[in-house]
Amino acid sequence: MDGGGGAGYGAGGGGGSGFVWTQETSKNAPSKYSVPTKYYLNNASTSTGQRTGDGYARITLINGEREVTETVTEEKTVTNWKTIQGIIEEEILTGNFIWNGHTITVTDTNGETVVYGGKSDDIPTERQIPIPDGYVASQVEGENTKEDGLVIYEGRDPVTEENHATALVSRNQYVWIPVDDINDMVMCSSNSGSSQCKLELDGEILKCTTHSATATDLVGRLYTGTRVDCGNKIFSYILDFEERGQTYNSSSGTREPAVLLGSDYSWGGAQDTSATNLTTAGMPSGSTAEQFLTQLKSDFTAMATSVAKNGGFYVGRYEIGINGDSKKNQLAITAGSSDGPATDPYFKGVDNWYGLYKNARKIDKNIQMIWGCQYDQVIKFLRDGGETPEYGHSYVLTTRTPTGQNESDKMKNIYDLEGNNNEWTMESSGRTQRGLRGNAFYGAYLGTYSAASARSFMAPSAEGNYFSSRTALYI
Repeated sequence: MDGGGGAGYGAGGGGGSGFVWTQETSKNAPSKYSVPTKYYLNNASTSTGQRTGDGYARITLINGEREVTETVTEEKTVTNWKTIQGIIEEEILTGNFIWNGHTITVTDTNGETVVYGGKSDDIPTERQIPIPDGYVASQVEGENTKEDGLVIYEGRDPVTEENHATALVSRNQYVWIPVDDINDMVMCSSNSGSSQCKLELDGEILKCTTHSATATDLVGRLYTGTRVDCGNKIFSYILDFEERGQTYNSSSGTREPAVLLGSDYSWGGAQDTSATNLTTAGMPSGSTAEQFLTQLKSDFTAMATSVAKNGGFYVGRYEIGINGDSKKNQLAITAGSSDGPATDPYFKGVDNWYGLYKNARKIDKNIQMIWGCQYDQVIKFLRDGGETPEYGHSYVLTTRTPTGQNESDKMKNIYDLEGNNNEWTMESSGRTQRGLRGNAFYGAYLGTYSAASARSFMAPSAEGNYFSSRTALYI
């Protein structure tokens, strides 16, 4: 918000002075200043310079509602709610409105007081879904609520019924996955059945309050299951989300973040010690496995801290395309050594897990290859929402297609969890393998139907044109 007709607080200047109402500037407020602290702004800035005439204020809003109170009788007051879209349609306000995570009260051009961002002055009982900068929430019915699987689109233009078909194929899309308790998804490396960690935010730092500071490396809480043949070559893979006794071993078992040191009998030889593999992963020439592990830990910590602060993350709506894209009707990238031939043109080869990792990781945009613990939370969200992601379905196509073509293979607006391709994650197993999730068209072609929750493992240096991945976006 730009303050006053002059510059920001303390600068003075023609037309008066003003200041932005933030936690930092509140100490400079005049005595008896009446705006409550809950209306602090974030992402606020001031601009210096001289102006003539009236001052101005700019407020940007990303989502929210307006409170309109009307007196029905002397004893009874009724509060109605109007969406931002309704306010715009009534021409009460015009322009683009972007929610910034706080409730804002302003007076519009008709002199009415308008409240954005909350249905009351009380602290909401449920977290607002945060919309990252540079994205908009869909306005299309069926993908505009948390229960449906809220979809966000990259870009500033609203996504409505009118432009929906174009946005599906031209703009990156992600679906919100709520994580109400970070302890459901992340633990520390000292967790065990007898000493279960409890993570809490300490300012901007996610810490374990159970174990000592030297033992609080953040790691994924992974839920393993057992593959069960349900008959007719349909398999289930049930995850126990009540489990809290998971343990972490830096060199064995199922875990993340971790590097793979390989062995003489591993497929492809030494994994994360191979200069070729690390270069394919986008690491600088001459990097070591230890440096790769440092990067993995840093990325994981940033992701986990964001999930704890914001109550969730966004998952790619589709399997990953070139440059990490998540759009409908794109060619998924796979661990093939070359692009698809004329007889099967619907994939682009990027060599192996390392090539997929490089294409997925856009750390400046808070995008990474999905972690195993995030994939588990996707499954939990689907299950809690009435879907059946832990049971295979025979609707999986037996041929490969561009992304998002099979409307039957969609749960909560997330496509291709059981088909097109198996999806590699960041999860590690033993000294030689990374975790794959879901099912692929090839399994359906052979007549086997695995669940979205299913885990399998493969050496990351292996090439396979039905191994793909999926991205995740954090805020």
